[in-house]
Amino acid sequence: MNKKILLLAYFSLLWWGAGSAQTFDIKKISTNEGLPAGQIVDIVQDRDGLIWLSTYEGLVKLNGTENQVFNTKNGLRNNLISNLFWDSRNQLWVSMEAAGVGIFQKDSMKYLRELSALDSLTVVDISESKDGRIWFSTYGQGIFIWDGDKLAQITVDEGLPSNYTWNLYHHTTEETWIGMWSGVAILKEDSIRSISTKKGLSGLSVYNFAEDKFGNIWASTSNGVAFYNGTNWETIRSINGDELGYVFFVLVDQKGTVWIATERNGVYLYEDGEYIHINKSNGLSSNYIYSLFEDKEGRVWVATNENGVNILRDRRLRIFNEPEFVYGESVNSIIEHDGNLWLGTEFGITKFREEGNSEHFSIPENIVDYQEVWDIESLPNGNLLILNNNSQLVEFDGKGFSDFDQIIGLRNWAVQDILVDGNGIWIATETGLLLYKNGEYTTYLKESGLVDELIWSLYKDFSGNIWAVSDEGINKVVGDSIRSYSFADGIKGTGMHFITQSPDSTIWVGTNSGFSKLMFAEENILEGVINYELVDPYLRETQFLEFDEVGNIWQGTSGGLHFHYRSSLPEDSVNFINGLFFPLQEYGKGLELNYLASHRDNEGNFWFGSFTNGLIKYEGNKMPETQKAPTPIIQELRVNGELQDIESFKSAKLNYNKNNLTFKIGSLYFENPQRVFFKYRLLGFESEWNEKFGLSDINYTNLNPGSYQLEVKTKSIQSDWGEPIHLAALKIEKPFWSTIWFILLAITLTIGLLYFTIRVILLYFEKKKLGDMVAKRTVELRSALDEKELLLKEIHHRVKNNMAIISGLLELQGYKIKDEQAKSAIENSKLRIQTMSSIHEKLYQNDALTNIDFKGFSEDLIERISSSIKGEGKEINLHLDIRSESLSVNTAIPCGLILNELISNCYEHAFKGMSKGNIWVTFRPYVGNKYRLMVKDDGLGVSEDIIRQKRSSLGITLIHSLTSQLKGKIKILSEEGTTFMITIPKEQ
Repeated sequence: MNKKILLLAYFSLLWWGAGSAQTFDIKKISTNEGLPAGQIVDIVQDRDGLIWLSTYEGLVKLNGTENQVFNTKNGLRNNLISNLFWDSRNQLWVSMEAAGVGIFQKDSMKYLRELSALDSLTVVDISESKDGRIWFSTYGQGIFIWDGDKLAQITVDEGLPSNYTWNLYHHTTEETWIGMWSGVAILKEDSIRSISTKKGLSGLSVYNFAEDKFGNIWASTSNGVAFYNGTNWETIRSINGDELGYVFFVLVDQKGTVWIATERNGVYLYEDGEYIHINKSNGLSSNYIYSLFEDKEGRVWVATNENGVNILRDRRLRIFNEPEFVYGESVNSIIEHDGNLWLGTEFGITKFREEGNSEHFSIPENIVDYQEVWDIESLPNGNLLILNNNSQLVEFDGKGFSDFDQIIGLRNWAVQDILVDGNGIWIATETGLLLYKNGEYTTYLKESGLVDELIWSLYKDFSGNIWAVSDEGINKVVGDSIRSYSFADGIKGTGMHFITQSPDSTIWVGTNSGFSKLMFAEENILEGVINYELVDPYLRETQFLEFDEVGNIWQGTSGGLHFHYRSSLPEDSVNFINGLFFPLQEYGKGLELNYLASHRDNEGNFWFGSFTNGLIKYEGNKMPETQKAPTPIIQELRVNGELQDIESFKSAKLNYNKNNLTFKIGSLYFENPQRVFFKYRLLGFESEWNEKFGLSDINYTNLNPGSYQLEVKTKSIQSDWGEPIHLAALKIEKPFWSTIWFILLAITLTIGLLYFTIRVILLYFEKKKLGDMVAKRTVELRSALDEKELLLKEIHHRVKNNMAIISGLLELQGYKIKDEQAKSAIENSKLRIQTMSSIHEKLYQNDALTNIDFKGFSEDLIERISSSIKGEGKEINLHLDIRSESLSVNTAIPCGLILNELISNCYEHAFKGMSKGNIWVTFRPYVGNKYRLMVKDDGLGVSEDIIRQKRSSLGITLIHSLTSQLKGKIKILSEEGTTFMITIPKEQ
């Protein structure tokens, strides 16, 4: 179990209550601020300044304004975390109750197999020695040391006084101190030396160590604290009569202050020989303190066992708001009288005692209508003169009250302020200024020189002059007259409130818009005015100004307390300032401070009256310190509305259309995270700074392609502006059409297109010129061709005529021949000549002089042959299947002659002795880019001699010869008549 849990379990808690005490200005972070549990065991800070807390319900990361919780859903074995440690490799080690240790990376746990021996143990403390080894202190199993390779263990067997160990402190490279259940063990090389109560420790158990600026080593123990001065141990078991008991933690901060955290009585601070006690009665959220932690900025975190963590904002600030100190919530007036502070409140007056037991006095109702006190003054007789909120004056002699109005005869005046000057009493009213002296009144009105007659406040300067501050100016009493100064003299505002002086006698005026410094060349001669206004986030109306011995200024407003270093005030006519700001409350602008409710006592302490929170003290022995500017961080980043990984945007590249950015900016100002000033600019987009207060989101839309850096600087309410910090660097890529390579490509294509266009134009003109030349030449060729075609037609016509003459001669010759065989030969020759003549006739009748439609030609030829030689009394039927094909004259003439021979043979020889028959003629394209000519009859057939012999007759010989001329093949079949199949190639 965790060491604190064990202690609480083993030792019953005694009821302990402290008396009322002043309250410190403490920031509390607990479940109300989003922590998963109020029990905080350990606190660490990472390199980026983020704070990590170990709680009973998981691991918490604080970024200033938001908490992120990690638990078993993120890989933790147990939500009860015992210890946290950042090693030199920037790794966060996490130990869990009875569940060993792991390394937390991003948002999940990593467990090392080499450390599996720790898996069921409670690791109480993790540390790193100067040689880089990681040490683990356990509850019940001694010490484990891991060198990155092997895990070693040290227990009682090796000389430890106890296996129950708490804290590890690496004093030197060779020497490590171990706090244990029973004393201290010092490991040096291979030896172990023990220290117990017998040797000077204040308590049996030792929980942690700290070293102060003198080299003393402090130890927290189960019975107070002890410190080792190098020779002896000194013990502190009680402070101011209070027994310390269990002290779980001791810390020495950067300023040398020793912090002592107790089990049940808060913390004690030891500084300059004095102790400051801070517990639940004066501001801590709990008296049960687990541990302490000082961060990089020097703020000390106080971890409690029941109500989160606490940050002491300023230890010199005290708030007295309990009846033990102040009679009422509102302190309207503060005066130092007979060595005591007297306070005017809504219920009367209080004789204030800082140690408590203040005396309270209420004005009897038979004297006044209202008991609220606005002002207190000291009378020459040692009594107090009191002004209530109903313009009634009362005298107080330390025991009782009397009606002072009745004594001086003051009635029916609306009194705002009073001032006792020797034997005279100055009275500020809403209708002028009164002086009561020696039983008589002197009245000062506008005709006396007042700017106006509504008098708010009175002031006696260092020279004894009386000033009356009216609504529209300040008025100095000079004898029986008034010397006045108004807004026309350069004082900024619309309403004046009060006048006061700094130690160098400079006159200052408080107004509704700030305060002004008046510079006089000579007495009553105003030479110049310097005005000061608070910046926008603050309320500007000034309620009081109070000065320290060197002239530094405390300014009270209706929204908090401001401190200004006199040396830092600029000297222009109008200046905007903010100084160091103390809001004194978590919400709103800040705590409302009361009008003229301030006082600097004889010891230099400052006292301020608030409207709802009693009396405020600031110890005057030290001025407020200007803090370091908080570190700005990016809490969230969105691109085009989509959440991004912040780490990747330390250097990122985005597409051209990912150009809408939203940065959620925060800072590591944990005391007042909502009260931070930001200046920011996106370098590459803007050069001037933008400024906001309490900034959350920064939006940039429609960014052009380019490189950008987000630069941010911050100022807290108690710091100057820090140096600019680059939080993100990104580059928005250009669209592809605006990249160099695309532009070069476009230029290249444009040049290519121009070149192509020019080439096209040139080619067009060249083509046109060539076309003109071709057209001209075509005309010439067409003319020549026409002449040639005419000539060819004439030639074909003449050839046809010549053949017709030859045919006619053969026909004449045939009439004279009696021999039938010779006559038949003549007739066949005539048919052949007519066939060739018919081709030439077709040619000169066609438009094309070299080709002829074989279908028309062959059908005419067959019809002519049939009509010439078909015998009488025979019925011969022709069946024609001739496809239309265009054949050259070189092919058409041989085919025509072949067809002539085959048809003639059919009529002459195929049907002898037969009265009827059929002839089939086919001409069509054939496979293999060929033509097939087939002539078939159903006549007598032919003999085998004719089939076998190519020269069996003139006709057969001619058929074979012509087929060979055409490079064709012939096949003769004699089945159910005769079939001639001739295959010839098509012309190429």
